[in-house]
Amino acid sequence: MADTTPAPGGKRGAANKVKLTDHYLRNLKPKASGRYKVWDTDNPRLVVDVLASGKKVFRAYYLHNGKPKFFTIGPYGTVTLAQARKHAGEIHSKTISGSDPIEEKRQAAKQQEAAKQQAELSKQLVLKTFLEEVYEPWAREDQGLKSVSHTLKNIQRDFSWLLDQQMDSLQPEEIDKWKKRELERGLSKHSINRRLNSLRAPYSMAYKKRYLQFNPLSQVENVKARENKRVRHLSVDEEETLRKKLRERTEQQTKSPKPSFSYYLEPMVLLTLNTGMRLGEALQLEWKNVNFEQGIITLTDDTTKSKKTRHIPMNDEAKQILTDWGKNRTRGNLVFPSPRTGKRMNKINSWLPFIRGTGIENFRFHDLRHTFASKLVMRGVPLYDVKELLGHAKLEETERYAHLSPEHLKKHVQKLNKKQTQPGALEKLLKNATEEQRQMIAAILMEGK
Repeated sequence: MADTTPAPGGKRGAANKVKLTDHYLRNLKPKASGRYKVWDTDNPRLVVDVLASGKKVFRAYYLHNGKPKFFTIGPYGTVTLAQARKHAGEIHSKTISGSDPIEEKRQAAKQQEAAKQQAELSKQLVLKTFLEEVYEPWAREDQGLKSVSHTLKNIQRDFSWLLDQQMDSLQPEEIDKWKKRELERGLSKHSINRRLNSLRAPYSMAYKKRYLQFNPLSQVENVKARENKRVRHLSVDEEETLRKKLRERTEQQTKSPKPSFSYYLEPMVLLTLNTGMRLGEALQLEWKNVNFEQGIITLTDDTTKSKKTRHIPMNDEAKQILTDWGKNRTRGNLVFPSPRTGKRMNKINSWLPFIRGTGIENFRFHDLRHTFASKLVMRGVPLYDVKELLGHAKLEETERYAHLSPEHLKKHVQKLNKKQTQPGALEKLLKNATEEQRQMIAAILMEGK
């Protein structure tokens, strides 16, 4: 196939085509008319650009989108003829697929310069400044993270000694020592891991966004902790007490001159008992997502922990609670707005003093959700259905309630029929059971008689 590589000026020139050799290259002289090119007959893609200064530069010729281009390989002397021919062949191979080596080189140079500037920046990156000027705006505005305030407070409280340090100066050993101190101080392993995860968030973002060249916390492991499957739920008597105290509180609140929304606690607690909503889901619930006609509460994906929309059917009590509470609605779309501002609350300060006043011990607001699930399981509702109502991502999360199911209790009771049953087994089973479970055990025993 004839060589159609154009010579300088767009015309083919035999005088500009030779088989390049080291002897020929050494004897090339500059011309008074200016720079000129010499094409290699061994590799038609290789060109020697002879400058007016006498410098000889190897370039690789190629076409991109119909336009001739010359990729600079390097000056003769620094690059050998053999290297130049090999490089010109590699450049040609790249262009066959449509790539543009010059543009790729330009982009690579930009990235290298940006990485260099980023490396310099990371040396001057102080944690406190990064949190205020970069991480917080990014988390709030770009990611819409509602927990950013909590994350920042945790860092300021637990890692204040890092705030004025450069982020890339953090040593994993420092965090290991902190974990050890907190364990000795009596902080639980789960609490230590949660606080450490708060610090991980900005460091991970800084690394992903290339503010840091490496993430020092990637070498730090969480404290290994046994999974806490704590399930605290109300007994029949405790629930009766809770409801009684809530009613008394509401009656006292209605007699006070405070706004009507100040007695939100009773409807919120009872709604949670009947739906299993998390506190955050209840605080973000809007009236537009309560369908009285269909009897459905819709928790949208931006309010749930799993980030998936969940539909909760309302029983008669839940529907009545919201119907009565809706009569107090005076402003906004939130079901439980702040009594002072009418905006969304982040927490409820009235819960802790209230529950302490009831005499019910070791009971958190989240345990209302456990009570909802436990009651369903004890009444024979399949675990999968309970999983869907709670919005658990995996069935394993719901299996913590499996020991409360009638079938599970029945298996235990059946063991009492065996001759090898140890003395006091029934007493032990009854001792660890709730009042509702005791009634269930008694019914199962009666069936066996």
